[in-house]
Amino acid sequence: MYRKPPIVYRGSVKNVLGPLKIKNTRAFVFEYTDDFSVFDWGKMPNPIPQKGHALAILAAWFFEKLNTPGNWKNFFQTQTAKLLIEHSPFQPELKKEISALKTKGLRNHYLGVLQNTKSILLDKLITPTRSIIVESVEVKRPAHGVLLGRTLYDYSQTQETGKPKLIPLEVVFRFGCPEGSSLLERLNKNPCFFEESGFPNYKPNEHWSFPFLELFTKLESKDRPLYLSEALAISGLSIKQLKDIFIKTSLVAGFLKEEFLSLGLELMDGKLEWATDHNQKLMLVDAVGIDELRILKDGTQLSKEFLRVFYRQTQWFQNLQIAKQEAIKQGQANWKKLVSLKPPELPHDKLELASQIYQVLTNELTKRPWFQDVWTLDVLVQKLREAQAQ
Repeated sequence: MYRKPPIVYRGSVKNVLGPLKIKNTRAFVFEYTDDFSVFDWGKMPNPIPQKGHALAILAAWFFEKLNTPGNWKNFFQTQTAKLLIEHSPFQPELKKEISALKTKGLRNHYLGVLQNTKSILLDKLITPTRSIIVESVEVKRPAHGVLLGRTLYDYSQTQETGKPKLIPLEVVFRFGCPEGSSLLERLNKNPCFFEESGFPNYKPNEHWSFPFLELFTKLESKDRPLYLSEALAISGLSIKQLKDIFIKTSLVAGFLKEEFLSLGLELMDGKLEWATDHNQKLMLVDAVGIDELRILKDGTQLSKEFLRVFYRQTQWFQNLQIAKQEAIKQGQANWKKLVSLKPPELPHDKLELASQIYQVLTNELTKRPWFQDVWTLDVLVQKLREAQAQ
């Protein structure tokens, strides 16, 4: 009889179970739940039906595509790839990476989807699953310390983590600045932000062939943007390794952009996470899916952005914003304890719309009817436009 592995970490949107031994590799199970999170809050009141199944299927699908050399060979024949390569600031190193992807595919921590105790590939799976199997990656969160009355993050122990180990950075790529993008806020505060970030020729009202790249913290209570020097300091990476992350991120971003273009969809931005393996080589980790990407159809966002819009109109969000500002003044890391209100539940129509986003896009991208009785893509777009107009 199959015995479910124990939960070793319970997250806001997925659980980690294990460990397991798969193909002589120490592995864990990512079990995706129907829970969702916004504004770094963690688990929100309502679960979104079928969200967990959709994210597990999409994670497996993206990882398998990225791991296949033939898919990369096809990608590098596209106009998307040619423009990205032409505008890349990493020309000398890019050629070597392209050759490696055509030969070996992209290294990642995905080992298969879970069926009982076995790892199988997605094409062998009959019904949707919530669980994928991934190679073990060590994660050590930074410690807290107080200096001059301010709570600070101490990454010294994080850098001593065993291998394979998570790089404590979120790498964000952007092909433009749609409504809701946090980049717009930073540009409003600092008009020279592009120049200072190493992308002097970029304009906020344009779409870029090579993505604008940013770094954020991964293991803190609130994601915050990082200067390159700070990212190097807290991660322990060399400049060469960080450049390699930028190169790989840009190519993955282009690959994903082309996948969505084939459906008439536009990928605007997304975030990736990386780890180093036993040989200090980079591998893509965590997940690739709807929650990590901002996708548009004829200007309409196919994401949970409409949920953020709903919550921005609540007293809870106002309370949350005040709490974050107060935490900064007090030098506290834990701003959540200063929030006195609980987030309200979602209305039924918004819950249904959110569920349809995950199900429709999973069916469309994988070209398999994992979910029955779902809307068409055109109906989904129309419903989202109506919701955003309210």
